[in-house]
Amino acid sequence: MAIVGFPTFDSLINRIDQRSTKVDCNVETIILSCSVGLSLIYFLTLSVLYKFKGQKGEGRKTIPVSVIIAAKDEEDNLKLFLPSILAQAYDQFEVIVINDNSTDATLEVLETLSKDHDNLRYASLDSGHGKKSAITRGIELAKNDWLLFTDADCSPTSEQWISSMVSQILPDTTIILGYSPFLKTGGFVNALARVDAFTIGVQYLTFAILGRPYMGVGRNIAYRKSLFLATGGFEKHQDMLSGDDDLFIQGTASAGNTAVVFEPIAQTVSESKATIVELFIQKRRHATTGFRYKKSILALLGIVQANNILFYCSLVASVFEGTFIWAGLLLALIRFYPQYVVLKKSARKLGEVDLLLLSLILEFPQIIFNLLAGISNILFKNRRWS
Repeated sequence: MAIVGFPTFDSLINRIDQRSTKVDCNVETIILSCSVGLSLIYFLTLSVLYKFKGQKGEGRKTIPVSVIIAAKDEEDNLKLFLPSILAQAYDQFEVIVINDNSTDATLEVLETLSKDHDNLRYASLDSGHGKKSAITRGIELAKNDWLLFTDADCSPTSEQWISSMVSQILPDTTIILGYSPFLKTGGFVNALARVDAFTIGVQYLTFAILGRPYMGVGRNIAYRKSLFLATGGFEKHQDMLSGDDDLFIQGTASAGNTAVVFEPIAQTVSESKATIVELFIQKRRHATTGFRYKKSILALLGIVQANNILFYCSLVASVFEGTFIWAGLLLALIRFYPQYVVLKKSARKLGEVDLLLLSLILEFPQIIFNLLAGISNILFKNRRWS
């Protein structure tokens, strides 16, 4: 018999169940709130990029430069893109191409071009030793201390590429990090590759500006020959197929010796992979070096990626649960608006305005794609070089 004025046992159980449900929902919202808070800190950090004014270097066209390219079966690309490098509006530069045991007409193309260009030098490796060996050989042959690197399938965006890259050199500068986007050709794969290059570029350039350089891209990077020789070159990671750019920067870059240049006229561009499988293989190869990053950088990058995953998971959980759907949507807005602002201004700075909406739309597919590439590297070893 129930006593008037006192709750029954069943009503108490119902209240406990209701409170438990609310607690669960609150937990989801709290997790989402924490993730949004971390995201806001991250976007505030990235805002450094578009506010960066650069620095006054020693001037353009006065520093001798050696441009080094490793080429393996690059007959067609050398015909298309090497002339634009040889035609740079710069007073003192040479171009060194190392033919890494190509099976096509790469050597014949180099022989033909060298007849019309006195500043083109080339050499061949007797057997395929890999990109690092080809680059090392090019460095050995270089006459100048400042070395500028790109790939055979890359083309400078202007005749001022060399002069713009060296414009930021100060007396203590030994490394220059550039930006290298992919050409817009259309389609999902191309859009995903371009967004990935853009977001990674914004991140590593920002970290470098803040005094924490951790990587560069071999398509557009420069450093001193004396630095390469003094630090042992690629010896510490010679066992890896990749790492000629990011792992070398990991071991040699610092706040005091690294400059960044990312204005549109200082960029090199290339075509992205054509299929999702080719892009995935390329991403796997690039991801192999991540496990050798410094622990502090690896932790920071891991937090960024984990937080991105956490945000989408907690947002979906909050929306599908339904009790706090408006709170979830409001938190999503709080997160996406500053992201939009930062990406918009960064895209303008890098000359990638058309990637603004794509960067937001493809963020989640990009996160999943990169996660799968990282996991696959743990399960399967990649022994391809390209």
